[in-house]
Amino acid sequence: RTNHSGSSARGQAVSKPVAPKAILAMDSSRAEAAPPGAAPEMAPGDELCAGVGALSLDPKDAMCRDRLEWYDRLLTFVEASETSALDWHSWANRGACLYKLGERKASWDAYKQAVVARTSFERDLTDAELIADAEVGKFLRQLDREFRVDGWAADASDDIAFFSLLVARGRGAEIAFWRWHELLPNHYFHVTRALPGKLSTPERLLEEACPDDSRPEFQRGNRLALLITSGPLFADSGGGHKRARLHPSVQDLCVELHSTGGGDFQVRETAPPND
Repeated sequence: RTNHSGSSARGQAVSKPVAPKAILAMDSSRAEAAPPGAAPEMAPGDELCAGVGALSLDPKDAMCRDRLEWYDRLLTFVEASETSALDWHSWANRGACLYKLGERKASWDAYKQAVVARTSFERDLTDAELIADAEVGKFLRQLDREFRVDGWAADASDDIAFFSLLVARGRGAEIAFWRWHELLPNHYFHVTRALPGKLSTPERLLEEACPDDSRPEFQRGNRLALLITSGPLFADSGGGHKRARLHPSVQDLCVELHSTGGGDFQVRETAPPND
């Protein structure tokens, strides 16, 4: 099962673990009974988001605010599952939050990790064994049904609108700090696909742009250190190198993000920090 995914050009940031605050999961009884393609509902925690965006007349704005609630919960479970790989509840909760964020491939992977963690990572499991799991299988079966309907298609405009909301709250750099290329691959793909067009000029037409993970000191608030290029991001290794190498045309660029409202954002070049 595949859909959009991003790749990180350089290292990664690390943060302190936080204990999980709640248990979230798809509602198993309703998920099992749902017709193919129907979105499964969520169990405890759903009511916490019920009133979010209720006063907004813009459905897109309400959607983004709802996603923000699930995103913040997701970060808690990410840290818990990375602290203890055997914490299958946190893996399952990651799956539930990712589903609410429209990241169904990542949701499948998190639920899969929950099943594997329940076996203490003692052996590889087949898809048949995964969906038969007594605790998590019902959620994987629902995702499997949806995959057969639309291949887990993602909505680029929704992903960009959610990122714009984070930018409006001064949190745009989380695309780098929280390693979205791993955590929210669809969101990462759609945001980084939008960056070249926002940064291109008649004199500098860009093809690729992505966060530079090797400069975590600059990835704060709405500031990003980017890698940009008018050609490919990675050089052709010719099979002689195990690790990907950046193309010689890749340049560093520091930017600041600004929300424009209406579900979009702007990117402005800014001075780099003093190294």
